[in-house]
Amino acid sequence: MNGLALRPDTSSLPGGDTTVYATVYGSWNTILPQGHEIVQIDLDESNGEVIGSTSIFATDVGTPLPITFHPNGDLYFAVFGSNGKLYKITSD
Repeated sequence: MNGLALRPDTSSLPGGDTTVYATVYGSWNTILPQGHEIVQIDLDESNGEVIGSTSIFATDVGTPLPITFHPNGDLYFAVFGSNGKLYKITSD
């Protein structure tokens, strides 16, 4: 994983649920390209134990590196080799 961001509208552990987003840079130099996605990691603390589940949030995003959220919930990320271009995923 290359980038990590905490969604601004979630509480933080301990004592609550937390959603974290991470970029998976991946590789094109394989038989089947791998990575090139942003994953959502939902963490839940119960009985003093943190349990996480992972799902794919966005696919085919090139080679994502940094990631951050705007306070309004929009997600911004950059892609390796894009000459500083920023991409945005708008929240609903």
